[in-house]
Amino acid sequence: MRKRGYKYSRKPGAAPDEYWLAKDNFEAFDPSLLGLEGFPEGRETFEALAAIVDLKDFTAFCDQRDPHHEIPKFIETFRHWLFTRIKEESLRRIEKDEVVLWSQLPFFGKFLGDGVLLLWDASAISSEATEFVVQALDLICSEYQTKLFPLLKKDFTNPPSQLRCGIAQGSVT
Repeated sequence: MRKRGYKYSRKPGAAPDEYWLAKDNFEAFDPSLLGLEGFPEGRETFEALAAIVDLKDFTAFCDQRDPHHEIPKFIETFRHWLFTRIKEESLRRIEKDEVVLWSQLPFFGKFLGDGVLLLWDASAISSEATEFVVQALDLICSEYQTKLFPLLKKDFTNPPSQLRCGIAQGSVT
């Protein structure tokens, strides 16, 4: 495996945006750097349900004055609300020390700057549970506009007005 980091050097008198790198390191930059050679040969694949929830007009919201003060607070509020709503919608009932869900919870969540990527393992999920996830995300997107957005408008200047969602199912490597 190749070294993942590169050592850049600065040359006296060089422009501030010039990065000097050994030629052999430059030549080594290829898909193997990320372990993508032979992709997808020999890789584990499984069926997954993927959803990307995206905040409409988030970029415009970030263009406000002093965004470094408002954006982190907004992101924390949004992420907490989103994951709480996913948990609440997934809950079927509580029995003693266990929780019964309508479907599995996502096993992966990645913040993307203006939204979140969520993945469910769909290899063991029923078609009814898949349908439930789609309906739950549709409800959550609607509730963003009707329930969370009015509250956000009180604390933030021009917050994103809509939450959108794209969903796909297929093989993931």
